[in-house]
Amino acid sequence: MKQILKSLTLVSTLFLFVSCSSDDSSNSGPDNPDNTENQYLINTIERKTYREQSSSLLVVNTLEMVYDEENKLKHILYKEDHYKNDEIAMTYNFLMEYVLNKEDKLQFFGIKINNEYSHKYNYSYIDNLLSNANYQLVSQRATFNSTFTHNGKGQMTKNDTSEANLLVLYSYNSKNQINTIKLNGQNNKITYDNHTTPFTNLPLDLTSFLIGYDYAFPYSYTFPNNITSIESNTDLTTIEYTYNDVNLPVQAKRYYKSNNTPKHLSSEIKYSYHQIKNTK
Repeated sequence: MKQILKSLTLVSTLFLFVSCSSDDSSNSGPDNPDNTENQYLINTIERKTYREQSSSLLVVNTLEMVYDEENKLKHILYKEDHYKNDEIAMTYNFLMEYVLNKEDKLQFFGIKINNEYSHKYNYSYIDNLLSNANYQLVSQRATFNSTFTHNGKGQMTKNDTSEANLLVLYSYNSKNQINTIKLNGQNNKITYDNHTTPFTNLPLDLTSFLIGYDYAFPYSYTFPNNITSIESNTDLTTIEYTYNDVNLPVQAKRYYKSNNTPKHLSSEIKYSYHQIKNTK
């Protein structure tokens, strides 16, 4: 499983992410007598990735959300610090941009380095359901497409990215959560907590940044809750969260084990937020 996804990574350490468009539920703070609701917007995400079965740092990824005066996301500043012998050996700075269509669904997602696009993704919809994603890897002079199938409930059931040798089938539980993905024939079971993700109030859902499943999910899929485990017949990833007083994650520890490696801490993620009040 891990090797399949490694082969699809567009740049060696750039963990791309999923966009959100279908679930508009918001996370509110305590009851507010002045007829306003509190919202919590993610400010930063810092992910530390360790070398396999080691406490030695491999990469530190930092995402900083930049908002306008109306608290709408403008873009994301993304930095990668690569480590050697626990010291920074190289740093890369990226700018992540997005455009929504008139139905507020993701139409374009791009990554820039040195003011030039390295990646450009375009999304098409039929009846407000994602039908196609076109991925342009500008820096690698490569292009491929994904086509998506949905059932009568509007649930995504198939992601066919044959040009990249990827076929994903999705199954759902009674809570409308994807609880199994069959990735190139291999079943992966997914479990969740009962809490809202940090990205509910954003036009982008960065869950795949945490789990490293960049192309197993299209960027238009909204994760309703935080993933706590992904298990195949060869791999097990578990994620343990610490929450704040409104049940948003402030820390996550990701553990990995396989048939060949014992359980070990593979990465740690820290989140920071700011609170805003919106008049109803």
